[in-house]
Amino acid sequence: FWLFYTLMESYNLKYVYINDFENMDRIYYKFLSLMKKNNEKIYSHIKNLSIVPSMYCMKWFLSLFFHNNDTCEVALRLFDIFLFEGEETVYKFCLALLRINESRILALRDFDEMIQLLLTIEKTSN
Repeated sequence: FWLFYTLMESYNLKYVYINDFENMDRIYYKFLSLMKKNNEKIYSHIKNLSIVPSMYCMKWFLSLFFHNNDTCEVALRLFDIFLFEGEETVYKFCLALLRINESRILALRDFDEMIQLLLTIEKTSN
């Protein structure tokens, strides 16, 4: 209980879950801004396919990558760093996933294939 309470209060995660996730827009905006700043090619390519963050990264931010048992070890490391450094860790991790998979992302031209890759990107990254 205290861990949950601390996450909600001290790490300010409660804003993510209140009011039907309406505050996710702030997260999406920040993520897009960081993506554009850090990797213009990926940003432009995903934007040109009319793909928005709400289509693929909501579960990344809501679950901190604990949604997949195959990536539990990575999620635990991410969570440890998150507790030490805060929410910026999640943005950095998401941007790193995109950078690691840059060639695969830029090679895809189909909306459905891109969505499928983005939804499973943490499983397929080495």
